[in-house]
Amino acid sequence: MPRLLAMNRGAALFAAVTLAASPPSSVQVRGDGGLSCATWLSTQTAYGYGNEWVWGFWTGANAVSAAAGTTDGKVGRSTDNLGIVGEVRKICEAEPSIHLFAAAARTFNRFRDAGL
Repeated sequence: MPRLLAMNRGAALFAAVTLAASPPSSVQVRGDGGLSCATWLSTQTAYGYGNEWVWGFWTGANAVSAAAGTTDGKVGRSTDNLGIVGEVRKICEAEPSIHLFAAAARTFNRFRDAGL
């Protein structure tokens, strides 16, 4: 039981950190999430790898938020993968210097808050 409680606290903490508007300096973002939006949008190759990162981030955020009890784990159910990436892209085009992580987290939060 203590292990389960610790896991739930860890999941809640992870969800809170992961779903922040931008990563705290103490969080190391792995993979393409650490790229600037400008870099993500600069080539087809970077864009393709970034899309896969966004989908993985989204799946992980859904899993963690469901485990923490903050969502039903189906944030984004109103669209498909390309729709999600399209919404992330809108943020990146408007703010090319932010990290892909921040744009994806903002999009996830917006979808979550709107029940999409």
